[in-house]
Amino acid sequence: MKIKTFYTIFLFLLFNSDGAFSQSVFQKTILNSISVRGLQQLDNNRIAIITNDPNDWDSLLLSILDSMGNVILQRTLNVGGFSYESIKMEKTLDGGLIILCHNYSCLIKIDSVFNIEWMKFYRKHSKTVAGGALKQLPDSGYIICGYVIDTLPDKLIFKTDKTGSVEWSKIYNSTSYENLACIQVTLDGGYIFAGDNGGTTSMCGISITKADSTGNILWSKVLANCGDNVKALSLTSDGGYILCGGNDVGVPIAKAAKIIKLDSLGSLQWTKTISAIGNTYLSGRSVEQISDGSYFLGGIRNLTNSGNDFDIFLMKFDINGDTIWSKVYGDIGKEKASHFIQSYDNGFIIGGEASNNSFGLSGFNSYLLKTDSLGMSGCFELQSNFEIAIDSIFVRVDSVIGINGGITIDSLSATSSSGIAPIIDLCTLTSFGNGQENHPEFIVFPNPANDVIYINLNSTTKKITIEITDSRGAVVYRENINESQWENDIIKIELSQILKYSGTFQITILSGSEKIGFKKFVLIK
Repeated sequence: MKIKTFYTIFLFLLFNSDGAFSQSVFQKTILNSISVRGLQQLDNNRIAIITNDPNDWDSLLLSILDSMGNVILQRTLNVGGFSYESIKMEKTLDGGLIILCHNYSCLIKIDSVFNIEWMKFYRKHSKTVAGGALKQLPDSGYIICGYVIDTLPDKLIFKTDKTGSVEWSKIYNSTSYENLACIQVTLDGGYIFAGDNGGTTSMCGISITKADSTGNILWSKVLANCGDNVKALSLTSDGGYILCGGNDVGVPIAKAAKIIKLDSLGSLQWTKTISAIGNTYLSGRSVEQISDGSYFLGGIRNLTNSGNDFDIFLMKFDINGDTIWSKVYGDIGKEKASHFIQSYDNGFIIGGEASNNSFGLSGFNSYLLKTDSLGMSGCFELQSNFEIAIDSIFVRVDSVIGINGGITIDSLSATSSSGIAPIIDLCTLTSFGNGQENHPEFIVFPNPANDVIYINLNSTTKKITIEITDSRGAVVYRENINESQWENDIIKIELSQILKYSGTFQITILSGSEKIGFKKFVLIK
């Protein structure tokens, strides 16, 4: 009986963790660091990000942060100009990290104390190899996908040991521009990988291929239409796969993001497009099944398709692809992201870039967000106006032949040293809500708050009601305020007595039944 009771409590905590664990939220930046190029969550709720070093863009900066985005440790990685590459970063079994660069493919191993262990460069004779994605394998080696840069790029996967030495490689025939952007290790020890088939032939679109443990093709299919691209591929609990991407050429639905659900044999189960009213560009950049069985989709949005005003979106879908909620983050400039992961507290961590005077800051800056499980991040949240539609796509069987890749390797010299780059809290740069909330005379401070919060309200009436709700809309505090509680238009609220956990909250001011205004704030315990 005691065992059954314990198990029931365990399941309740596991699937209702929003109430069981506090959730941190923040938005932060490292000035002059261009972009978050790699993102992972480590043990003890630490976060690892890779950016350019603000003091030397030819180097990378590895920052290890705590759960609130504060710096624990920083390392400058002197990687000889590979710092401008698109990067994929994964955790390794020994407690370190592995970094894959894109063009001029290189692999950088970081040890458990975050120093460079080794760095390798891969090529095919005189031709350059571009890295798309990687995963570590149970034998501590790595499987890497990408393509060989040539007149007609060839799809490529190769297997290395734990030191980065090539054990085998396979190249797959190309008839037009082709690449591989995503790879996952399947339960049978094989691989599933996806990329883009360019050109205008009958086989253009998104390619997805299943291979055995040595890269031999089991099946291969082409999905969707010419111009459709894939940015992410994940495994699902039913043995199938889910992909996301977009269509940059506007076929068949102009500038829509796309998610595709397949079964274990690559057969289509459902597909959805995400679009918006007007000349809006949307592209999915990351998709994954999360702990409650639903899916999240992260991507970028441009309302005017002008190239200068991008925002970041995050959506949660049920198992049928129907929307549960959606959020948009950003400011008046260009905010983009390619890295989205679910955090250990069931929130989400997003890594990207901010430029074109985003948040009133000049230059090219990294952009890091942490949300709660409902996508609330504390500030700079915009309106979402998405339209979700069922899409019908073409599925064709592809004929793919794998041959020996002939990949060779060079060891490169790279060093690491202590780095210093301050992280700025974006939510403190401006009043909360970025102009979305009404009544500008209504100010809450400090924000984020800890034990006490103050409300500055320039109002002719002093008899008001203050209501505080949590991120789920539940009322956690409500009090009628009389004139004796005011001091120079300021009201003090002792949060330590009424709120016991961190998160995003909303203060609403009412006069009788009339809502005067509302503001959001972040509480850090």
